[in-house]
Amino acid sequence: QDVLKIPIRKLDLTDPSQKSQHDHIVTLVDRMLKLKQAHAQHSDSLSDRRYELLEEITRVDGKIDVAVYALYGLDPDEIALIEGGKF
Repeated sequence: QDVLKIPIRKLDLTDPSQKSQHDHIVTLVDRMLKLKQAHAQHSDSLSDRRYELLEEITRVDGKIDVAVYALYGLDPDEIALIEGGKF
């Protein structure tokens, strides 16, 4: 039942601002999927490329977080709570 309390933001994709937020997150997620796939192809190696991919995955993950925080209108205290894992 606790899962039912999680707020799910519904976007109005006819609103240009909300459509832009949606498109930005979709672009980031698509990028993340491609990076994860490329990283998996290098999983058996200790190559520099594998580590470069990990760094890029971390960067894109952070961008996704920021975009979702903006989508939900979170303030710095709420973000700190989430980032700190204090629930």
